[in-house]
Amino acid sequence: MKLRCIFALCVLGAGIYADELESKKAELQRQIQEIEQKQQKQSEINELERRLQELKASQSPKPTPKPTSDYAHPTTAYNAQNPYLQDFKPVTQEELDAEAKKFFGKNRSGVLIGLSAGSMGIDLKSSVRSGEGSYSMFGLRLGYQSFPGNKFLGFRLYIDAHAGIGENNTFTTEMQSLGAYNADLLLDLHIPGTYSYLGLIAGVGYGFVAYDYKYNDLLFSEKYVKLQMPTAFVNLGVAITMSAKHRIEFYAKLPTTDEYNEKFYYKTSPLITAAYQYTF
Repeated sequence: MKLRCIFALCVLGAGIYADELESKKAELQRQIQEIEQKQQKQSEINELERRLQELKASQSPKPTPKPTSDYAHPTTAYNAQNPYLQDFKPVTQEELDAEAKKFFGKNRSGVLIGLSAGSMGIDLKSSVRSGEGSYSMFGLRLGYQSFPGNKFLGFRLYIDAHAGIGENNTFTTEMQSLGAYNADLLLDLHIPGTYSYLGLIAGVGYGFVAYDYKYNDLLFSEKYVKLQMPTAFVNLGVAITMSAKHRIEFYAKLPTTDEYNEKFYYKTSPLITAAYQYTF
């Protein structure tokens, strides 16, 4: 009987111990699960914080990079030391070039004045004088030139006059002259990288060609012969413009009337000349 009681007590103790082990196991599993859940939540929080920092960094303005050199532009350094000039913006080279080009374009239009020198031939036959030759002609022009919108096509309106003295000795003095009102069309092509142009000239004019001849007859009496014929002119030439203001031209002025036969035979040829023109 005693053995049975002891055996029953042993079985009961083993059952109680097994129940305690199961309870302890369940408690440990519960604690492990809680820790794992906390770690997962912490990882999620860390990920959210990282994404928040990235968004803030993408929205914040980027800092201006510092120059690699320690040299500071004099204007910038001066403005930094003067609070009244801190809002002053230094002028860039591109702005200076644009302003220079604008100023240069304005200079191509304006009042013009010019000087010229060239040659003009003559063929003359009369009772006291005959022969062929040419005169050294010197001229002056005054007018207005315009290039609308600073484009390549322009025009000018001007008057010009030329005169030259031929043979000059004790017995004879002669002079040939011309003058005209003119309208020329100007085509200027810009030379890249410069403020210069290459140009073509084509125009018309209307005025006169005159011949004055003074001589002494056998009785040493002075005689005068003066011829003046109205005529139209055709103006043709090439030009180069430098710094907008200075224009050098090589051109021909062709009279459409070149003979006069009422008193004696007289014939002239085109005026070939070089000119310098300044535009204000």
